[in-house]
Amino acid sequence: WLCTQVYSVFLQLLSDSCSQRSHPVCSLCSMENAPAVEPPELFEADGLMWARTDISKGGDLINGKAWIQAFQDRCASMAATATAPSVGRRRLLRQVASTGDEPQYWARSGDLANSDRNRVLEHMAAEGCPRPGRRVLLPNGGEVIFWFNVGATADFGPPAERVFVTAARCPHQGVCLTDGELKEIEDLAGTKKAVIRCPRHNRLFDVTTGLGEGSPDTLQTFPARFVHEHRRFYVAVGPARAATLPNAEVSCSPQGNKRDDMDVDGEEHPSKRPRAIIPTPARTLFRHGSLT
Repeated sequence: WLCTQVYSVFLQLLSDSCSQRSHPVCSLCSMENAPAVEPPELFEADGLMWARTDISKGGDLINGKAWIQAFQDRCASMAATATAPSVGRRRLLRQVASTGDEPQYWARSGDLANSDRNRVLEHMAAEGCPRPGRRVLLPNGGEVIFWFNVGATADFGPPAERVFVTAARCPHQGVCLTDGELKEIEDLAGTKKAVIRCPRHNRLFDVTTGLGEGSPDTLQTFPARFVHEHRRFYVAVGPARAATLPNAEVSCSPQGNKRDDMDVDGEEHPSKRPRAIIPTPARTLFRHGSLT
């Protein structure tokens, strides 16, 4: 009984001591129970302003290469059930609706027209299938799309280096590009390029450079980096505030500007010299001799 009383008194003293001063054990417990520090929405680095996103791991992104394969399988299934063109007709140029449309050819391979491919995109969206890219709303109100693991760098290198960020909407008429078709094309050198096709006018844009394929429009691209300290992806949204300030200091004191009392309308220029008015000499009329 005596040992129990002594032990209870010891615990009471220890509790009072922890409440009056910072105890190492108590500090450790408070650190473990403290909420995680929220990553900053904006920070400046390398002369740029970086905005936070909610992307913290590879699972938050869409595997572009896998999405392209799934879309191609859907198109192949639809083409198998569609009526194929006659064997004698090698190709038929589809009539385009406006300038900027991508010419679509019917070929023996059974490729679908863009209108049919758009229907496949609508069916996939209705079924809840993921879009080809991840659309993200930035703290400054801007919209961007994260494209991942597509193009020449697909399945090569660290995952953070296979992320590309572009504007969310087509520069032509503002259509959201997550509703479009992501695909890979090859240039003359055989290098694969990842392009997104706008579903409205079929314009193609390289997701790595933003350049338009066959159109003068350019899709805006954004630098992106994974900040290990905050475990988030950040997107550069513009120059840093310090970089936008002028280098020269402008003095606002009266001594700094000796022309504070200058007239806003400027100095009055002397008027032009008036033209001298020379009177016209009087004319005398004489009777013409032929009239007499």
